[in-house]
Amino acid sequence: DIVAIDPQQAVKDAQNGIAFGGYLGAQLARATYPGEGDAVRQALQTLANYSTIDQQVRQLLAAGNTAQAQALILGFNPGQGALAFTQFDSAMWNAIDINQFQFDQQIAEASGRLGPVPYVLGLTLIVLVVATIFGMKRRLDEYVS
Repeated sequence: DIVAIDPQQAVKDAQNGIAFGGYLGAQLARATYPGEGDAVRQALQTLANYSTIDQQVRQLLAAGNTAQAQALILGFNPGQGALAFTQFDSAMWNAIDINQFQFDQQIAEASGRLGPVPYVLGLTLIVLVVATIFGMKRRLDEYVS
């Protein structure tokens, strides 16, 4: 679940610091990077906006207004479904990008701290493999002769 409760209620809970579950709730609870909490709250708000439009579409369909429902869900104007979903998608990618940037930064920092260690270990492994092959050559030659 993206959120474990109604998205509009999740927006209110997020504003009041109340945990609400689901993917966005968990992400908001552990948001520590600069801008991450705001990005998750923005994703939550855009999900709530889309959810409201989805409810309107369902009501229109239930009333038999198929053409109006299609126009509402497929439209790219403010208050229409396609635009609202695109905004939600963009907000989600913004939150993901913040995490990816921080992950990349931490990997680069850790790699920088290692310095030449990975290269030394790789070279040592190659030397050990070559030494093992040369050490076995005499023994292998006994079987060939």
